[in-house]
Amino acid sequence: MQAARSPMSLPFQTVDIEAEARSYKLRQRGAEDGGHNQPKSGSEEAARAEHEVIAAVADERERCLLHLCSHLRADRDALAQLQTAMDIAVMRQGAGETRTEFQAIRARYGDALKRLARTAEAATAEYDEFRARNRITRMAIHPSNRGFSLSLLAFLACMESVFNAVFFASGSDAGLLGGVVLAFAFSAVNISVGLINGWFPLRWMRHRGILLKALGLVASVALGCATLFLVAFIAHYRDASGASAADPLAVAYIALTTSPLRLASIESWFLLALGLLCAGVAVAKGYGLSDPYPGYGPADRRMTSAQQALEVRRHHLMDEATEARDAFTDEMRTTIESLRGASTQRKQILNARARNIAEFVAHEAHLANAAQQLLSIYRTANEEARFTPCPAHFGRAFAFRDAGLDRPDIRALREDQGLEVDAEGLIAELDRLRASVLEDYESLMHQNWAGTRA
Repeated sequence: MQAARSPMSLPFQTVDIEAEARSYKLRQRGAEDGGHNQPKSGSEEAARAEHEVIAAVADERERCLLHLCSHLRADRDALAQLQTAMDIAVMRQGAGETRTEFQAIRARYGDALKRLARTAEAATAEYDEFRARNRITRMAIHPSNRGFSLSLLAFLACMESVFNAVFFASGSDAGLLGGVVLAFAFSAVNISVGLINGWFPLRWMRHRGILLKALGLVASVALGCATLFLVAFIAHYRDASGASAADPLAVAYIALTTSPLRLASIESWFLLALGLLCAGVAVAKGYGLSDPYPGYGPADRRMTSAQQALEVRRHHLMDEATEARDAFTDEMRTTIESLRGASTQRKQILNARARNIAEFVAHEAHLANAAQQLLSIYRTANEEARFTPCPAHFGRAFAFRDAGLDRPDIRALREDQGLEVDAEGLIAELDRLRASVLEDYESLMHQNWAGTRA
C-alpha cells in the first residue's frame, strides 16, 4: 500500500498508471482471480485488488483536500488581515474629528477675529475719510527709527549739559555739582522747547485749515523766540557767573534786555551757538517724529496697527487649521497607499486561490480517471481469465461519491461573506472625505470675519 501511494505523495502530482498497475500487480491478480471466477458473477462486492485501488485513490484525494483546505484557510486569514487594512472606519472618524477641530478653531478665534475685523474696518474707514477730507493723495510718512531720534536728542541734551556745567562751574557757589544741575536744567528746557516746536506748531502750519495754520505760525514763532531768549539768557548767565556777580540771574536778565548781543567771553558765544544748534536739531527731530500733516500719521498708524492685529490673529487660526488639515491629509495619503497595496495583494491572493481550486478540480478528475484505468486493467485481465460472466459492477465507471469542493468545510472556506472589498469604491469614498475636509478648511480660511456678526 505504501509503495503504491508513494508516487502520489506530492500534491496534485500526475498518477503513473503503468507504475501503479505494476505496483499493485493488477494484471497478475486479475488473471488469478478470473481463473477462480472471482468475484462471483452475481456479487456486488468488489475484489480485494479493486478495494486497494479505490482506497489508495480516495486517500490521495483526501490528502489533496487537506492540502487545499490548508491553503484556503491561509488565504482566508490573509484576506481577513487585508480587510483590516482596507477598513476606512478610522478615516471616517478622522474626517469627523478634523471637521470638529475646524469648528473648535472657529469658535476659539471667532469672537476675537470679529472684534479685530470690525476695529480694522473702522480704522480703515477713518483713514480713508481723513485723506478725503484733507485732500491727501500720498502715503503717510513715518520716521525710520523714532528711538534713534529720541536717543540723539538725549545725547545732545547731555552734551550741552556737560559744556554748560564746565563753563558754569567756575562761577557757581555749589561748584561743579551746582553747575551740572543748573546746566542740565537749561539743556532739558532748551531741547524740550525745540522738540515741542517741531512736533506741534511747526507741523500745524501745513494744515489746510487757515485758523490752525495761523495758530501754528504764531505758536512756532513764539516758541522760536522763547528758544532764542533761553539760549541768549544762558550765555549772559555764563558772563554774569564768571564775573562773580552777587545775583547772576538778575544781572543776566538785565544784560539780555538791554544789550542782548553783547557777550563778554568766547565761552558765552560758544554756549549760544551750541544752544541754537541743539534747539535746531530738536525742532527737526520733533518735526520728523510723525507725518508732516497733523493727524495723518496717527490715523495711518491706527489703521496699520488694527490690520496687523487682525492678521496676526488670523495667522494663528490658519496655522492651527493647516496643522489639523495636514495631519489628516498625511494620514489619508498613507491610508490610500495602503489600500491600493492591499487591493493588489487581495487580487493576488484571490488569483492564487482560484488556481489552487482549479488545479484541485482537475486533479480530482484525474484521480477518478486514474482509478477507472487501474480498475479497467484489473477487470480486463479478470474477464479474459474467467469462465463465468463478469459481475455487474465491472461495467460501471468509477466516480467519487461526492465532489470535494461541495464539502461544508471547503465550501465555508471558499465563501467571502464579510471579506468582499471594492477597493476603488473605498478610494472614491476616501476622496469624498478628503474633499469635504478641504471644503471646510477653505471655508474657514476665507471666512469674512468683518461681515459676520456675533
